[in-house]
This record gives sequence, structure tokens and C-alpha cells, in this order.
Amino acid sequence: MDNLSVSGCRVAYRLGWLAPGEPVTVRLSGKVNVDGEIAWIFRDCVGVRFAEPLSPAIVLDARLP
Repeated sequence: MDNLSVSGCRVAYRLGWLAPGEPVTVRLSGKVNVDGEIAWIFRDCVGVRFAEPLSPAIVLDARLP
């Protein structure tokens, strides 16, 4: 996963069974599960739009090593 923001993220994806609008759950740092949907698919990546905006603190925490 990269390009994480309060509204969504980009995820490397190669399996091919997701479609735009499909509901997904993303796990951030093993602590937080975030519901969303597939916003777009391009080559080996998908964009996930979160159902609710994340707090900036969660985004910063997820970006830390």
C-alpha cells in the first residue's frame, strides 16, 4: 500500500477479481481496519476510497515504520 491519505490509498493488486464499487476492508499497521470501496483499477494497482475520512493522526501513525 502507498499513497495513503485521509480519503483513500493505492494498493498493489494482481489477482484480478475485484471491480470498481466492490466493498473492501484495509488493515492499517495491523491495528486499524478501514472500510471502503474500489474506486479504480489500473494495471497492477487499485485505488481504495474510504467510507469515512480517517483522522490525520491515524494516517501519520500508519506511515511510520
